Amino acid sequence: MKLYLPALLTALFPYSLLAIFHCLFSGFLMDTVFQNNALFCLAALAVCFLIALVSVIALCILGCRASVPPDRRALLVMGIKLIQIPAYAALFVLGALFLATIFTIPFTLFIVFWDVVTIILSGAVGAVFLRKNYCAGCLNHTEWIVHTVLQFVFCADVVSTVIVFRKLKQHL
Repeated sequence: MKLYLPALLTALFPYSLLAIFHCLFSGFLMDTVFQNNALFCLAALAVCFLIALVSVIALCILGCRASVPPDRRALLVMGIKLIQIPAYAALFVLGALFLATIFTIPFTLFIVFWDVVTIILSGAVGAVFLRKNYCAGCLNHTEWIVHTVLQFVFCADVVSTVIVFRKLKQHL
């Protein structure tokens, strides 16, 4: 139960950028929330990053210490990855739209940066939980290495977590 709040905060991390873009492009929210100052938007994103980073660290510590069954650990990682799919899709569409003009290319570059940070954060949780499952004898060495590397590859991370979840479900 202790793992669910940090997992939810980690899973919702990429949505913070979508919320900031919504504030940027709606005049009312930008005026009332951020006083028309884009630096406040960056500060809000920095706070969201710090919250997600603390959540990932808490997940890694609690996941290593807690006596959580292997299939529950895999389900938690799979939930994080699956919740993030719509945000990745929306950010991909926004990034493609921002490539239309030269003035919005920096937004595309920032979206790519934000996606990389997101995959590193969620991949770290997946890697720690895979290590715990490997130490518990649920995965062999080759599976552990392959799935750990796949945790940091876009699209392959989701497929990898589903495969690991199904394998652990059959193992137990």
